[in-house]
Amino acid sequence: MFKRFYLFIKRKKDIMHSFNRNLAYMSAGTYAYDNSIKYIMRCDRYTIDKANEIFQKNYYQILIRFVILLLRKMVFNQKIRISEFHNKTDNFSGCVYRPVRSITGYNDSRIFDFHHNKVLTIFATKDDFHSVLNNNEYFKDYFPLPKILWIDETNLLIMEELIQFQQYSNWQSKDYLYIIQEIFNRYLDYFNDCKQKGNISYKSPESFLWEGSESHEIKSILNEIHPILLNMNYPCLKLHGDLWTANIMLIKKATNQICMIDWEYANVYLFFYDFFNLMWLEVYVNNNEFYIYHYMDGEMDTYFEKVFALFDLTFHKEYRLDYLYIFFLNFYKERVLSLHKSERHKFINRFKKTIGLLKKGSEQKQKLSQ
Repeated sequence: MFKRFYLFIKRKKDIMHSFNRNLAYMSAGTYAYDNSIKYIMRCDRYTIDKANEIFQKNYYQILIRFVILLLRKMVFNQKIRISEFHNKTDNFSGCVYRPVRSITGYNDSRIFDFHHNKVLTIFATKDDFHSVLNNNEYFKDYFPLPKILWIDETNLLIMEELIQFQQYSNWQSKDYLYIIQEIFNRYLDYFNDCKQKGNISYKSPESFLWEGSESHEIKSILNEIHPILLNMNYPCLKLHGDLWTANIMLIKKATNQICMIDWEYANVYLFFYDFFNLMWLEVYVNNNEFYIYHYMDGEMDTYFEKVFALFDLTFHKEYRLDYLYIFFLNFYKERVLSLHKSERHKFINRFKKTIGLLKKGSEQKQKLSQ
């Protein structure tokens, strides 16, 4: 526990050091950490309100929120004054500095300019820089992405437009339904093209197992999967890898639109990975069960039937939970296995708790229907 606490403080201090190295991109003003110590912002009312609007509220537990607030007041209470703007890039004046999480940790940084509606990403490595550009080129014909305004390969910089979107907290049921419909329609087009081009591989659920301290718990999840599904090979292809509401921008105009951001986790996953990732992270991060109950109630069956049929498979309604188990095996190996042991246990325990609630809900509905 002490080691994690120490590493947390060290990481936040490293962010402040990184901020100081990139002052040339920041506009003049006084800067400080926000109350959740997640980003550094200019301390004016417009910037504070805009940052609160754009960035999801902190989702720490109550006790942890209290400790972090104490740290903010006692350890990270310093303010940095930038007396003049060096204008290192044309028509850009940053006002929020935020670390970016990717598969390599929090090594990259993002600077937000609310006045010009731009975002500047500063990459730590050439590999990450080129990975983002490659993903953009690969997915741009299938999914709506922020427009890249310019690229500086020498300094590993990418400038993108800042999307103006509807706050997640203001979404209504019709917005959730619109987004899931839009997601499935776009993925169907993408899947069809991948199938035509042969950009598909196949894996079985057992390929996501490994030897480790939690392998027995994961194997218990494997045992919940029906043998018919367990012995199948499933299509795998390049997907977003981190699709959930934080990375889906809802744009309210005359006709609604979406924009999908943060493709750093793009990789080869099970073909239904992104759909279940959206449901699962909504539960795990936001305690929002709208999508996962919508799925369990059969409201998404038509979508899944079309996706499965495209790959010459049959979606079995009676195995809805089994497909969720298979997803979690893929998710755990790709996203959780490298985390601290306590974090890994949190994911496993929360998943089991969620499954328990879903089973209980299904049993109650069966009794009512009898």
